[in-house]
Amino acid sequence: MDEVQILYYGIGFLISLALSTVYVYRWRKNFDINITLIFTVIMLVCISYFMMYLKPDTGAAIICIRFVYFGGCFLPYFILMCVFNLCHIHVGRFIKTLLFLGSGAVFISTFTIGTTDLFYKSIKAIYMDGNVALIKEYGIMHSVFYLVLGAYYLLAILSLIYSYMKKKPVSRVIILLLLLPETFAILGYILNHFMKPGFEIMPVAYLFALVMYLIVAHKISLYNVGDAVVKSVVESGSTGVVNFDLKERYLGSNKTARRIIPALDGFRIDRSIVGVDEFKDNILDWIEDFKNTGKCLGVIYETDNVEGCDGKQIYNVDIQYMVEGGKNKGYSVFLKDDTQNRRYIDLLDRYNDELQQKADIAIAADQAKSRFLAQMSHEIRTPINTVLGMNEMILRESSDPKVLEYATDISDAGRNLLSIINSILDFSKLEDHKRELVPVEYEFATMVHSLENSIS
Repeated sequence: MDEVQILYYGIGFLISLALSTVYVYRWRKNFDINITLIFTVIMLVCISYFMMYLKPDTGAAIICIRFVYFGGCFLPYFILMCVFNLCHIHVGRFIKTLLFLGSGAVFISTFTIGTTDLFYKSIKAIYMDGNVALIKEYGIMHSVFYLVLGAYYLLAILSLIYSYMKKKPVSRVIILLLLLPETFAILGYILNHFMKPGFEIMPVAYLFALVMYLIVAHKISLYNVGDAVVKSVVESGSTGVVNFDLKERYLGSNKTARRIIPALDGFRIDRSIVGVDEFKDNILDWIEDFKNTGKCLGVIYETDNVEGCDGKQIYNVDIQYMVEGGKNKGYSVFLKDDTQNRRYIDLLDRYNDELQQKADIAIAADQAKSRFLAQMSHEIRTPINTVLGMNEMILRESSDPKVLEYATDISDAGRNLLSIINSILDFSKLEDHKRELVPVEYEFATMVHSLENSIS
């Protein structure tokens, strides 16, 4: 038993256990189940490598090898499913089940190790150059294992390349993080043939993969927070939601937001909006104000470019932090349709303006009437008073009874006309609430005589 081998594989297992512990600590219920299975299988494979060289006899080695091949058969499957899910590539249940059964069939063939030559023609543990080494002669199912393994990795890499080139809603950072362990695993299988007997490079490749998947889990936890925000309001239809991390990198949006701000449609996940002209006068300004003041109040966004809507659309803008585990992870921008309310307010404002205009016209007309009546009083009273004055001279100087009678009628008619003018002015004063009633004495007989003369 070589101590260096024990130390090499033992440290590998402990590192896998530590990385898995970190993953468990950061685990969220919306994590992809395939990532959890990847951590579980890799930790099982690492401890199998450790146990394989801890007690180097052929029987124990065969049992441990079966666990190693369990990881070799199913780990590529879980990785491929994880790639499909994170890259939003839809695969039918039948295909998934068929791939799973293929992995299971290859793994079942490992149970023939030590009994038939289907997977291994022969296997034995020996000491070579001071190290424990397993001497193996491969059977036909081992070649099938390599073919299945190669097919899984090829599918995964092609899916990642396709997503990188064609799928803008998929984070390029996630794609690169998924591509690195795939590449390192392929190199690991190749380098295994050049390693010193008793030392395999695959545990190192697996540990590198765990580190990458920890970073992936951290990234998708942020995306999942944003997705949860989007899903919480997506049913309302009229509210747009856009999510960004703390460095203004785009994390995603719902369909409504992409209709309101067309520049979001086709904008790549993880790309920063800083310096992008389409966002300078809207989202960037809103986020900057929010960072400076901690609130976003009274912000209105008006646009004529909303698909499926006629005329100008008006939205109330609100911004909130995306919070996970008590820490701010990014920003959620909400665009709530307020077009109908704004149109109703505008209608009320126009109606009030029209009422005010009509009131102003009525007041002006009333003032004009008052000025007219006052002017009429002056223009009519002056000549009437002149006529009455001349008529008074006739009454004083004439002695002809007939002339005096005519002059008396003229005097009565003139005074009646003055009385009518005064009555018109009195009505005007009544409308203005300025008329005062003054009690005076009058001769009833004289009033009746004057009335008789005015209508006779």
